Amino acid sequence: SFSDASHGLVFDTEVTGAEFTYAPTEAWNVKATAGRVDNTGLWSTAAVKHANGTVDNSGSATYWAVEADYANGKWDAGVGYHNVGATYTWQDVNKTSFHVVDLGVGYAFDKNVKLTGDYAWGPGLSSQLKDLTNLKEDAYNIQLSYKGANAADAGSWGAYVSYHQMAPFASFESTCEYKKGFADLMTLKGWEIGADYTFAKNIIATAKYFNGKDTDRTTKDKVTGMWTRVDFLF
Repeated sequence: SFSDASHGLVFDTEVTGAEFTYAPTEAWNVKATAGRVDNTGLWSTAAVKHANGTVDNSGSATYWAVEADYANGKWDAGVGYHNVGATYTWQDVNKTSFHVVDLGVGYAFDKNVKLTGDYAWGPGLSSQLKDLTNLKEDAYNIQLSYKGANAADAGSWGAYVSYHQMAPFASFESTCEYKKGFADLMTLKGWEIGADYTFAKNIIATAKYFNGKDTDRTTKDKVTGMWTRVDFLF
């Protein structure tokens, strides 16, 4: 499932469940998703700490979302609501769910160049975690994209540059590649550039570079990284 409203800022992972889309007009569509997500980064990391030292890793969580998306000509926009439910225990905090609201807008200058801006807010538990007081409650991503590799067209390519801030309870399964910081939580903030290229039909190579910092660290640790992948599509 993919959070179309915010171009994947909140959610981009598999859901075991069902998804329905209804398009009342050519420009508008409404999407509803419900199911379970397995061992998300948020739950697998944060749910292990109990005050008595025992471990309780829920391993999976319920998930449901409703989105409304608009696309007409060069513009697109959307708004969504996401709800995650699982047993969450950290010190004296016990919660069974949290919610995220996201919105986004995109503008295509022409068939090759597009600018998107996305924002997500997930207050969740951030203010209640005594040992993680620096957690951000909102996430955002501003991205400029050029073309894109097409698996059926050898020699096609694309590139992008983005600036984003992650937040554990807002962008918990974000499509952004560089997002995990201290304690494996989504806390990175900085610049990301990437490119993809189709070497031959159904063979696509991707490379990404990130330069930023970890917002959860009082020392604001610098973070850099390179990520590459080659996909063989059949």
